[in-house]
Amino acid sequence: MSWRTGEPNLAADVGSLPLFGGTVSARLEATANEGKTALSLAVSGSDLDAALMTASLLGGHGVAGRLHGNLDVLAVGGSGPEMLAATSGGGRVTLSEGRIFGSPLQRAVDKDKRSIGLGRASMDFTIEGGLVAGDELLLDFEVGHARAGLTWDMPSGDVTVTFQPSPVFEGRDAPPVVSGPLWEVLLAR
Repeated sequence: MSWRTGEPNLAADVGSLPLFGGTVSARLEATANEGKTALSLAVSGSDLDAALMTASLLGGHGVAGRLHGNLDVLAVGGSGPEMLAATSGGGRVTLSEGRIFGSPLQRAVDKDKRSIGLGRASMDFTIEGGLVAGDELLLDFEVGHARAGLTWDMPSGDVTVTFQPSPVFEGRDAPPVVSGPLWEVLLAR
């Protein structure tokens, strides 16, 4: 890890750090000017344990598997909430060898099982004004393939997953929509 400071800037590089059973690298730059801070963050993760990460960051469980991804964001503002609402950027996330269990997301796919295999999930996403959006969330469940759109309003914490028509949802009036606070949608209760 390396870092440097200089009025009014801060930069930090994390080359390759073992974390959550995998590897994470990151670069952070912060600049303060006229009462506002600009924060630039680039993070890349490889072969992370999704269950360990979910438990550590969100305080619960509901997803297991190997997580890979990258994130590149910029936030500018005079306070934490202002910066969160102004966050922009994008990234990609992929889950392999996965399993979801006990969460509203899992029950939307198969309410009769306690858990469901998720061989692969992937999504490219954008972030604009604190809103994370991906319209091509690809999900390869053990019961079939599904596509969904996902939005996450970072300031409020609410996430919505809107499934598209798929044979996985045959016999239902419409594909499910799952929404609520991020931790309630993804975590087992």
